[in-house]
Amino acid sequence: HYGLYTKTIEKLGTQKHLKYVERALRLNDLGCFGLTELGHGSNVQGILTTATYNHADRTFILNTPHELGMKYWIGNLAKTGNYTIVFAKLIVADRDEGVHAFVVKIRDDKGNLLPGVIIGDIGHKLGQNGVDNGFALFRRVKLPYEALLDRYSSISESGELVSEIKSKNERFALQLGALSGGRLVVSYTTAHACVMAGTIALR
Repeated sequence: HYGLYTKTIEKLGTQKHLKYVERALRLNDLGCFGLTELGHGSNVQGILTTATYNHADRTFILNTPHELGMKYWIGNLAKTGNYTIVFAKLIVADRDEGVHAFVVKIRDDKGNLLPGVIIGDIGHKLGQNGVDNGFALFRRVKLPYEALLDRYSSISESGELVSEIKSKNERFALQLGALSGGRLVVSYTTAHACVMAGTIALR
């Protein structure tokens, strides 16, 4: 919630996204981080989820085109989170503009899934069963323009992608730069678990 969801909004969002950060810090929202897909492995640029821009009403259509594109292993998703960061290929005027991040509401205030959002629990794991890991598919979910975390890329009033970073690969690298803090948290929690295991073994 803090290390990935909130930090990603801080790193990749702009002024209009501060309200999401404030709500997250107050725990008014509970967030998760939807990057990993069932079929892409470590090839993040190969993810299948798309966010297609519709200039007529300045919205995006978030879609999972195939089951291998379902977001998978996402902590805080199966039963808890009401918002998620979704990484998807941004399609503008039929052109793939690379992977971008979106803030997506997945549950209403009563905990019910929103239309087009399919979520489930991935089930029993070898360890860490207290972690609420789930999977998610999106069936043509309409997102407002502000869902796009647009610090490095935005879409002009004429419907064109605008970015000071012309290379799609460089934009991709900056998007993933938001993950570095979360990776440090993973390392820290792993070390903490080892310390606890050592204490148990010695006792």
